[in-house]
Amino acid sequence: MEVLADVATRRLILHPFVVEEAERVVRRAPTPTSNWDADYPMQDEVDILRAFISEVRAGVDHGAFTVYEVRTRVRLLSIGGIGFFGPPTADGVVEVGYGLVPGFRRHGFATEALTAMVGIAAREGAAHMMATTVLANVAAQRVLVRAGFVEHERDGVTVSFGRALQ
Repeated sequence: MEVLADVATRRLILHPFVVEEAERVVRRAPTPTSNWDADYPMQDEVDILRAFISEVRAGVDHGAFTVYEVRTRVRLLSIGGIGFFGPPTADGVVEVGYGLVPGFRRHGFATEALTAMVGIAAREGAAHMMATTVLANVAAQRVLVRAGFVEHERDGVTVSFGRALQ
């Protein structure tokens, strides 16, 4: 498995997980050098990392279409996660999901991280990105719109957004 480089934005570092790091997050067992926000990790991230660990152990390598820990650049504080739900489909569609600890919401960090993921997906050849949120998560929907996504579909529970990359 290729070791991926961190992706830097103006205020964030997106750090691609490796299994050993993911296992520590799942166990909620930081090392002495870990710098986790008090609310990190969130349960959603733990669940995603369990799946990531299983896939890697089964020999799946998604390359850059993986999961990333979101850290602040200034203190390298772990504040959430963002990632792809696997590589693009045969027609080039890739799905993304994200979440930040409460203290770092409403400051543009999610939009910044999502915009970086758009860049990763485009560089890696994906043609289209999508994301789905629950209907009540208006904040996540605003993040998607600010990152250039457009609403595609809505039902009584979820809203789906997409963005063309090429």
